[in-house]
Amino acid sequence: MSGARLRGALLWTALLLLAHLAALVPLARQTPITVDEPVLFGGGRVILNEGWDDPYTRFQGPLPLYANQLFARDRSLSELGQDTIAHGRYGLLVFAVLGGLVLALWAREAFGPAAQILVLCAWAPQPLLLGYGALLAVDVAYTACLLLALYLLWRWMCRPSAPRLVLAGASFGVACATKYLALLCAPIVALAVLLRLARLQDGAGETLRKRGARALLALGAYALCALLALHAAYGFRPGCAPRDAEVYRSATVRTWIERPIAGHALALLPRPFLEGVDYQFFVSRDEHQVYLRGRYAVGHPSYYLAALATKTPETVAALLLAAVACALARRRSGCPVDANARRALWLAGATIGFALLYLSLFNRVQVGIRYVLPLVPLACFLGASAVRGELRRGPALASALLLLVGTAESLSRWPHLLSYFNRSSGGPAAGWRWFQDSNIDWAENQQRGPQLLAERHGSSFQILGAGDGPRFGRVAIHAFQLGARDPRDASRAYTWLALFEPIDHVGAAWLLFQVERERFERAARESSDPRRLRDYAAALTGAGQLEEAKIVLGELRGQLDLADVAAFSHLVFQVEDRASLPTRERALLDAQSWAQLGRLDRVQEILDAPELGGLPEVKREVILALVGQGRRREAIERLEQSEDLHADELCVVLLFHLYSEVARFADAVRWIEPRLSSLSPALREQVERKLVEQRELRDVSERYHRLR
Repeated sequence: MSGARLRGALLWTALLLLAHLAALVPLARQTPITVDEPVLFGGGRVILNEGWDDPYTRFQGPLPLYANQLFARDRSLSELGQDTIAHGRYGLLVFAVLGGLVLALWAREAFGPAAQILVLCAWAPQPLLLGYGALLAVDVAYTACLLLALYLLWRWMCRPSAPRLVLAGASFGVACATKYLALLCAPIVALAVLLRLARLQDGAGETLRKRGARALLALGAYALCALLALHAAYGFRPGCAPRDAEVYRSATVRTWIERPIAGHALALLPRPFLEGVDYQFFVSRDEHQVYLRGRYAVGHPSYYLAALATKTPETVAALLLAAVACALARRRSGCPVDANARRALWLAGATIGFALLYLSLFNRVQVGIRYVLPLVPLACFLGASAVRGELRRGPALASALLLLVGTAESLSRWPHLLSYFNRSSGGPAAGWRWFQDSNIDWAENQQRGPQLLAERHGSSFQILGAGDGPRFGRVAIHAFQLGARDPRDASRAYTWLALFEPIDHVGAAWLLFQVERERFERAARESSDPRRLRDYAAALTGAGQLEEAKIVLGELRGQLDLADVAAFSHLVFQVEDRASLPTRERALLDAQSWAQLGRLDRVQEILDAPELGGLPEVKREVILALVGQGRRREAIERLEQSEDLHADELCVVLLFHLYSEVARFADAVRWIEPRLSSLSPALREQVERKLVEQRELRDVSERYHRLR
């Protein structure tokens, strides 16, 4: 390559890396605090102040925790607001740049300068990498360090030598020191080392036994370097993990630590590292119901494929298709395939394939695309193999087009890049139809969504919660409330709003719907599910259009549940009979009927009447209505004040769960412990399992507050 071309490639690389960094800085300032960030920030502070004897230090590897203190070391934990978290985020931006730099170097060495520019043009505007890169989370750090480990392993595969093996092994230890999930690549690493040494030409004439011994020796050296790097990340202070199985809680670690060879190997790991892995296995032991495309199951084999298909821009898929087409064209034309390029493609492809296979089939925890975030830049890398050699006019134009389209796509979703969905999937407004987890909202939009909608539309909409039933007009709702279970089939979701498309949205979290009577009726009649007409009748009833409701209900004769029949009969067909009932009896029947139709706002109006407020059954209805609307703190306050409900088993367990949901872990433990014996055996067993988790969270929270 000429000097001018080399300088040009270096200049474009630097500009693209700087552009990515320039986009991350305002995102780090603007993005509201997500769920995990305060915990991770607290973990970094605990490590610096007190070492490793705290649960805060075990959630993930230490390197991102160190980094989040770089620019926030002088900030008090008592000021853990947006500004403090933003300064913590700045410390992790280096990992985002590192990921891009590694991609550029790897693509250049494997495929040439044209691929170097192409991969950066695909990587730099990636919405997910920008969104997660701006957070005080471990995912982009893990992505960058895993890319570094794969790149250095590939360099060793190209020309095996002791120094390269040391660097490759150490980089894998560094990757494990960011996120425990990096261990998932260990089988790929082992296979790559063994296969490469088995094919070395200078080993010709060696017996199979000697080749195997040499391969195992290299693998052992790689593992030793990784182990030393991992201990170095912990400062060599905590020491090795104990072999006592009683120290650990997960069945997986307990089983392996007691085995002769595996147990000795695990005991070489840093103590907080193995304790953290044990913690992750322990908290994921229960079966988690995962939502995907309207269905609930204990894991969906297609979950991560769906996440990648919906949350990465179409440009990545186009780039991959172009790479496949170019590879086929080269094969047909008989062009020789460079061995090093082939190794790079194998290593990246094997990593993607194995990660997807394991996480899809053998992993119960499916809570967001962040678990497979490294696959996004790896896909860009595979796509960059479409071009080879020098940066000529064609590849340059393709790179410019890729950068332009990618930048426009990210700007169109700015600043809600965490909840990005591509246009083919329906965009963020349709995200709730795909997922009900951090792909939608990681709590960054949970609080400010209604405020942003109000700034655009005034106060002309009603905010709905879980359980709020059909009505006409303009309504706003959080996407998580749209994943309610179908009462007839718990494996499915059912919501009356599925008939409509949002007219506005805040990211993928908050959605604004315009529910018009004509549209509702047309969609309900076109549906094959008779419950859609029932929902339409409920909306008519709530609007006071009783004659129209009677007509629709007449069409549903014999298709309604008994509870619906009772509710509609009372509210629609027995208007005169209602008037003759005593006030209290009528109000209670009204409340029960409106609750059946999901009109918790009407329930609240009735049950807040002073003459009804003293009845225990009324208090209970009010509390359940508040919980259904997502107003947990108000429900807690009423439960705490209603001493006559403290003997009610449902209310006892409900308050325990409400305390845990609002992170009042000490209150949850203090409330439930003296009441455990009064619960039914089946319920007590469920509560006791959750109580173990609450006690640990209480201890972590108390230690955190002592630090503050």
